[in-house]
Amino acid sequence: MKPVFRDYDQAALDAQYNNRALVPDFAEHMDRWARDSVTARRELPCRLDIPYGPAALERLDLFPGSGEGAPLHVFIHGGYWRALDKGSFSFLASAFVKSGVSFAALNYPLAPAARMDS
Repeated sequence: MKPVFRDYDQAALDAQYNNRALVPDFAEHMDRWARDSVTARRELPCRLDIPYGPAALERLDLFPGSGEGAPLHVFIHGGYWRALDKGSFSFLASAFVKSGVSFAALNYPLAPAARMDS
């Protein structure tokens, strides 16, 4: 077992990035987020899939806050560049929009199409 970071070998380090295994009831959380996100997109004003770059996944969903010049919170979903989608996190917009803050959730290219070393 050769350490690759501090006292972690590669298998132990990989396990630290596996939230599906580390978080109890992970699937239930994801299911709730999906349901609540559908509700947010249905009930809140929003513009979906606005391009911000040339790649197919360089898109954002915008939930405008109240008034011109409203502050903007930009949310970049987790997934370690391998998984998930901005649409799974639309539910977060509700709290921001209700407070007058605009909310944007971004997608980005995922691995293996996107490389972190280039």
